[in-house]
Amino acid sequence: IPLGRLKRSTWAGGAASAAVCGVLFLARVLLSPRQQELVATTEYNSALLADSSQVVLSPTSRLVVVLGEERSVELTGQAYFEVKRDEQRPFVVHTTHVDVTVLGTAFEVTAFDGNDTVTVRVRHGKVRVAIRQAQGDSAGDTLVLTAGEQTTWVRGDRLLEREVIGPVERWAGRIIQFNNAPLQQVVDELNSVYDSRIVLGTAAISGCPLTASFGDEPIDEIVRVIANTFGFEIIRNADGSFTLTGDGC
Repeated sequence: IPLGRLKRSTWAGGAASAAVCGVLFLARVLLSPRQQELVATTEYNSALLADSSQVVLSPTSRLVVVLGEERSVELTGQAYFEVKRDEQRPFVVHTTHVDVTVLGTAFEVTAFDGNDTVTVRVRHGKVRVAIRQAQGDSAGDTLVLTAGEQTTWVRGDRLLEREVIGPVERWAGRIIQFNNAPLQQVVDELNSVYDSRIVLGTAAISGCPLTASFGDEPIDEIVRVIANTFGFEIIRNADGSFTLTGDGC
């Protein structure tokens, strides 16, 4: 074989190998998990993840997200999740002491550094909560929670207990969920969140049970929904406050 041809052949082979290596390197880059870091300092931080899941991070919280074959997040602090369902890729929230695994649901995890507790609340759907196994310890307890349930792990515990969430729950700092909550408790919560002034004009309606969920609706719309639910009358006062009156429920 002529030397020139040999050199060209050798160069061509080297170039082909380099091209293959380049393609493989590019493939590894493209197929590597996508990592995303979210931080909330003094305000809530809302974000849409690459898999279309939504997260609202509470103040002084941090989240590191890796979306690969497993959708994995490391949480320090508090976060509310609305997870996009994907049966092939579970969504796992890792904290220092507890792991939470879901397919598609809305839930909240509270796990601040320095605290001796981790709380998991489920708004809808289902999650599996597992105590992380420390080196030399036996496997920790596992508990499946469904909508309206919560559990709180306390440092040193090896068991998880199921609890029912209360009649008034706040999610992501703004979403308020009422579950057969007495109307007086509903009004007190709304006045706290919206810095509004809603007054019950008659004592007979203070115990009327409300089941409803409110997000970013303006307060006047929320008052109108409550009034329509029970057939109450709304009086809009000159100072901007609201008075609800009715014969009862």
